[in-house]
Amino acid sequence: MKQEIIRKLSAAVAMSLVVGVSLAACGGSSSTAAGVTKTGSAEGFGGAVTATLTVDANGIVTDCKLEGAQETESIGGAALEELSKQVVAANGPAIDGVAGATVTTKAVRKAVAAALGVELAEEAPADSAAAAPAEPAAIVPVEGGIQIGQAYAAAHGTKCFTSGAVATAGDTIVLSYIDEFQFAGSDAGVVGVPNSDSDFGAGYAEGKVLMSKRVNADYYSKMMAEKAGSTVSLDANYDAIQNHVNGMSIADAEALSKDEKAVDAVSGATLVDTAGYVGVLVDAAK
Repeated sequence: MKQEIIRKLSAAVAMSLVVGVSLAACGGSSSTAAGVTKTGSAEGFGGAVTATLTVDANGIVTDCKLEGAQETESIGGAALEELSKQVVAANGPAIDGVAGATVTTKAVRKAVAAALGVELAEEAPADSAAAAPAEPAAIVPVEGGIQIGQAYAAAHGTKCFTSGAVATAGDTIVLSYIDEFQFAGSDAGVVGVPNSDSDFGAGYAEGKVLMSKRVNADYYSKMMAEKAGSTVSLDANYDAIQNHVNGMSIADAEALSKDEKAVDAVSGATLVDTAGYVGVLVDAAK
């Protein structure tokens, strides 16, 4: 009788161990000496992205391995190593992401959240009041008779856009500023505009990032030198145009913007589209 009881107890213990292991496998986790291993997956750019996390007894993520065999090798695939580090540093899915790999970043966040069994914070809808601030006026009156204006135009081809800002006193341009924005490869080492690695960057094509040419003047000037033999950096060209326009009347600046040989009139400028840049400043001044 005693042996029969022992036999039944042993069988019950063995069965409970089997059930426990089965439940752990269904839940996407298993125990190791280093901690509990948890897995989760989500759809990435080209297929599933899988996150395998090691979580210690205190609930701290000590290791993260990300796999995404179908992600673009030079973009999303290359970003996985950096994203793994971010997951460990953030101890979860609240990572900053990698510019130009927005889809992969979102997949990693979802996969990590699934592995940990937590919910991601909901993103604000694109048409929410918080995401749609009032559009500023083109001309802003300032005390002292100074007015500030801004304009956007295509001063240099169709692959970028130009931003011009001026301060005017009466019909005189007293201060001006030029910048341009263009998409570049996210693997080019450029600095993207703010929020390129967050919600704003979600609209980028995979592998692209929007950059300011002024911020990335060294990168763009190098291309100008290699492709066109330019000897003057891009930001120096912008500055030369600004310095020439500062102090001009709006009428004189407008006349210059219509001169095909404007580049010859602006000391220090070598850009063939110099007239176009002057035109943007004129638009901002009006």
